[in-house]
Amino acid sequence: MTVREFTYDLSSPLHELGLVGTWHWDLQNGEFLCSIGMYKMWGFGPSDVVNPATIEEHIHPDDRVDPGQLQRNIDQGL
Repeated sequence: MTVREFTYDLSSPLHELGLVGTWHWDLQNGEFLCSIGMYKMWGFGPSDVVNPATIEEHIHPDDRVDPGQLQRNIDQGL
């Protein structure tokens, strides 16, 4: 997905209302993009930095993914 494709996806009125949100995380270069809908759903303000670490803070500890296991899954193609 290119930044242009992702930006087009963010123009949805549903994103503007905060009813849906989308995000894209490029694991190769670490780039993380998210829609205004994601900001609104998670309660972030326009000046807040949103990245995987800040989102993880909002996830219950029992629901968090172990980064080591995630990497092993990626390496195994799961």
